[in-house]
Amino acid sequence: MKFRNLSIQFKSIILIAACIVLYISLIVYMEARRSHMLDDVISVNVKNLNSVVYNLVTDSLSEGGLDYVKEMIAKVKAMPGFIALSVYRTDGSVVYNSNNDDSHLVIETHKEPFKEVKTKSVVYHTPIINDASCIDCHEDWKVGDVSGYTSVELDTSQINTITRIKNYMITANILIGFIIICLVYLVIKFVVVKKVKKLGSIIDSAQANLDLTARSHNDIADEIGSISDGYNGLMAVIEKDIIKTFSSIANVYEQIMPITINNNYTKDISEENLKIAGELENSGEQFSISIQDTQGNVEELYSMSDILCSTANEGEILIKDSVEQSKNVSTLAESMNEQMLELLNASKDVTSMMSIIEDITEQTNLLALNAAIEAARAGDAGRGFAVVAGEVRSLAEKTKVSAENINKVVKIMQTKVDKAEENSMEVISLVANQMEGISNTHRKFESINSTLRDLNDTTAKVAKSIEIQSASTSQVVSAAKMSAERAEAMSDVTEQMKVFAAHIFDYLKQTESELNKFSLDKNKMAFINFKIELTNTIANRLIRNDVKQNIPLGSMAENSHYKDMKAKLDQRELNELESRYRAFNSSLSNYKGWDDIMASVTSLFECINNIIERVMRAS
Repeated sequence: MKFRNLSIQFKSIILIAACIVLYISLIVYMEARRSHMLDDVISVNVKNLNSVVYNLVTDSLSEGGLDYVKEMIAKVKAMPGFIALSVYRTDGSVVYNSNNDDSHLVIETHKEPFKEVKTKSVVYHTPIINDASCIDCHEDWKVGDVSGYTSVELDTSQINTITRIKNYMITANILIGFIIICLVYLVIKFVVVKKVKKLGSIIDSAQANLDLTARSHNDIADEIGSISDGYNGLMAVIEKDIIKTFSSIANVYEQIMPITINNNYTKDISEENLKIAGELENSGEQFSISIQDTQGNVEELYSMSDILCSTANEGEILIKDSVEQSKNVSTLAESMNEQMLELLNASKDVTSMMSIIEDITEQTNLLALNAAIEAARAGDAGRGFAVVAGEVRSLAEKTKVSAENINKVVKIMQTKVDKAEENSMEVISLVANQMEGISNTHRKFESINSTLRDLNDTTAKVAKSIEIQSASTSQVVSAAKMSAERAEAMSDVTEQMKVFAAHIFDYLKQTESELNKFSLDKNKMAFINFKIELTNTIANRLIRNDVKQNIPLGSMAENSHYKDMKAKLDQRELNELESRYRAFNSSLSNYKGWDDIMASVTSLFECINNIIERVMRAS
């Protein structure tokens, strides 16, 4: 296991142990160094002492003052821990020993001081090196050679005592250091580790329960306090972001609401347009059939007018030849009388057809007026249909005028025919006086001929007008079919939009379900969850067209957040919210149009958004 993966407590133990080892090693090293330095100092002092003794001995001997040497040696003996002072030759024989010990010393030639360690003492040997003054007395000596050794033996019991005391001090220092480290460990454990464990338990609990409201309460401004404050700040930011996400979901729900309402509104318009287009198509087809029948009758009338014109021309010729054909006048008059009767009957048929045409034009005018009204209600989508409806209405007005003119002409024609019939009867009754009335009869025939020509021209105009009206009726029928197709397409788009809105609702539901796993601030979430719940309920009612059931505000769903929210509202806000919700229910039950429902929904959510904004600012 890596060191960084160990617990803080175990790391502290390892660090403390390392500090102890380092502390002990440092003390041992320092004491060993100090002992070595002490030993070096003692050696140097002994060397200096030997030099002093040597110089004193040399000077005293040169002056012959042995008593002075003894006095100096006595002073040396008075030194603490002094045991003996000896002077040896190079062969190890004793020249002088302060304790009269003539033990032979076996040594090798040394030019450097050396130390001899005994059980309870230490002997420091210092070589006596010849100088120029020595050559004066000893000619066989050479400058720089070793002529003897001075030895000083010191008692080490005091040094050992000092060493033991130092060892005791080292042990005491170690114990004191260990106690200090233990105290540091306990301070770390109860001041740092305990707080860290507490913070860790809070974090573990928040992680296990997805509780974003869990906070660490630490009033001490230390490093753990900074970590605790950082954790609290991080959890607050995460909680704030998730609450904002919930608020965004609620806002998306709210924005989808107009789409649902507009879908229903569009669907109603499409169904109404489809119904009107079907009725207009059926009426157009019936009107087209009626126009075709009328056109056949007009053509028949036109043919009869030609026949009458031909007959009138022949009659005029016969009148001119009446002098020579007087015998045939009676037969001709009877034939004319029969033709006049047929013409009268034909004019009556024309009158009947003109009545039908007038009825058709009135129905067409009414239908065009209704189509213009519906096109105006459809707005931009019905502008083209409004133009067609206007043209149909104009054509109907022209047809009505033409029919009235034809009626006038037919009435005139009937009058003329009646008069011609009377004249024919007179011709039959006054055959004997035929020659006398030829000139009058000739004038009458001329008038009849002129009238028939006028009737023929009028009939041709009527036929042309009917042909134009038939073409216009075909355009109306075509436009009605196109309008029906567009209405069906708009209905399909509305269904697709409804499916799209349902998919968005499902996706938002899934997101909301995942986010509900977190524990958040109940004061804030009560309002946001209530808005989401209210939006879902209203959307479902609009999608199902549930306009009859009046659902109370506090029982909209099984798990309502209304009670949690109600406890945090003042009476004025609560009354305003319930008042606007009742207005929404009223707009559904007393359906006056989707615009009225949209206005009530907008007012309701405006009130809820104001409440949520006030709660967010207060927190």
